Order: sequence, then C-alpha cells, then structure tokens
Amino acid sequence: MLPCLKPAPSANNHISISSPTSQGYSADNTPTSSVQLSPTVNLSREFTLAVKTNSYNEIRKTFDQIANTEQVEFHEETQLLDKVLKPGPARILEAISLTRRTSLTHLIATYFEHTEQTSRLCLLLYNSIHLARLLYTPVHNLLEDLEEYSLSDSQCKIAYNVFLQFDSHLENPFISPNSRSFNDIRRCFLQLREKLDRRLKKSKSKSTRPVLCFVAGPTWARSKRDRARKAQLEAAAKGVYVIRNDVDTIDRLVARLHAGVENDRLLVRMGVERGVDRYPIEEILKQLRRNRAGFLKQLVDLEEHLFLCFAAVNRSRSILLQEISASH
Repeated sequence: MLPCLKPAPSANNHISISSPTSQGYSADNTPTSSVQLSPTVNLSREFTLAVKTNSYNEIRKTFDQIANTEQVEFHEETQLLDKVLKPGPARILEAISLTRRTSLTHLIATYFEHTEQTSRLCLLLYNSIHLARLLYTPVHNLLEDLEEYSLSDSQCKIAYNVFLQFDSHLENPFISPNSRSFNDIRRCFLQLREKLDRRLKKSKSKSTRPVLCFVAGPTWARSKRDRARKAQLEAAAKGVYVIRNDVDTIDRLVARLHAGVENDRLLVRMGVERGVDRYPIEEILKQLRRNRAGFLKQLVDLEEHLFLCFAAVNRSRSILLQEISASH
C-alpha cells in the first residue's frame, strides 16, 4: 500500500491508450505542458518516436544488463531501484536538506516520494512480466513441439503434464484490476496535484498584484524567490500530469494481461479436470495457440510502457532537482 504523506493495451490506433507524446512529452521524452489528444493523432507513430529517445534506450539498456546478470526478485527491489531511479533518493534528500523548510519544501518532497513509489510499482510489474514468461514457457514450448491436430496418446500425456504444471501455480503473476497499488498512487497524485494547483494559482495572483511601495533590493530578491518557487511548482505539476497518465495506461495493460492469464487458467483447469482425454486436450491447445501471439505482444507492450514510465519519472525528477539547485 502506498501511504499519502500528511501535510507539514498496446499502442495500436484502435486501442484507447494515451500516447506518451500526447500525455505531455516532447519528442525527446521531455515533459511539456498539458496537451489535449487530437482525433488525428497517430498513436502508433507517437509511440514509435517515444521508444527511440535516449532516455528510453538508457532505461532499456539498464534492464537488459540486469536481466543478463541477476534474477529480478522482489527482495532485490532496493538494489534495482538504485540502478534505475535517477536521480536517486540520496541525492534528492541532500538537495532538499539544503533548502529552507517550508510548505513548498514539503510538497516537493511529497512529489519525489510519489515518483519513487511509482518506480517501485513499475519494478513489481517488471517482475510480473518475468514471472509470466516463466509460467508460460512450458506451454509455449509444448505448442511449438506438437502438431496442431491429431495428437498421439504419448503427446496427450505430455500435454496433460504441462497442464498440471501450469495449474499448480495458484497466483496470477499480474495484480488484479482496480488493485490498491494503482488506486493509491492515483489518489496520492490527485491530492498532490490539487495542492500544487492551489499554490500555482496563489503564486500567479501574487505576481499580478500591484506594488504600491517599491524598494529595489528587497523587492527584486522577493521577486526572484517567487519565480524560483513558481518554477518548482510548475515542474512538479507537469510531472504529476505525465506520470499519472502513464500509470493509467499501465493499469489498462496490466488489466488485459491479468484477464488473459485468468482465461488461460480456466482453459487449462478444464483440461486437468477431464484427464488424459484427447479431444479436450486438442481443443485447449488450439485455443492456447490462438491466444499466444496476442499475449506475447501484450507482454512486450507493458514492458515498453514501463520503460517509458521510468524514463518519464527520471526526467521529471531531474528537471525538478535542477530548479531546486538553481534556487540556492
């Protein structure tokens, strides 16, 4: 569960998935101001551009190195987070410690906490992809080894044993739709965005207020400080917008994968219950074969969107850290 801090589907055109650029990215994966989706937006093209950015490729390279050297397990989350989350918690804590403690400081710290928790969720989902591939490897190997029709008795026994192995996994690798993991993150980002919007509105109101008494030195210093605070608020608000949309997209992709696994589990359970019976085994294999390509594509789609979310988190954290450093 993600505690809120107290106050101080694929990228196909016909699927309703927000494209990274439309969510508030520039072509190089830089968060920009809120952009409304246009009916003429080519989601496939925008997605293709997003996955070609340097930030995306750096994240993917990091995970490729992890996959080649170690198994992705939940107990290694902290070590993985240190490799993926840039700038990391230690650097953020150091920068915040140098600033004067104010309500703005608390909002900024809350933003960094929420983006870190988002990355933790993405790591959990990346591990889910890894577990799903392990779960389906025997089934998919079976589909490659067996002919599509007319199984022999020995082949039916092999298929039945694979069904037993698949059925022995009691849990779905993917979290269920509307899980608290997603809902908590959405709720916390929503609350933070409301607070940021109120501060921005107040900041804009102050900037348009007429100055009756003008003292050059103090007024200039106050104006500079106000501009620095406004820049931090805007950077955080843009980051919230982009990352919340990424989380919504990932949630939809995870829901589809969870449903796909559940459907396959029901199919396999039917085969287990019928025993070594040729006809149901052949029919179940036919359906699993039809499901295979779409399922593998959905795994790739989720993986790519996780990498995009990591890149967006890192980019937004870096921009906000730069604004904080510039205000010192």
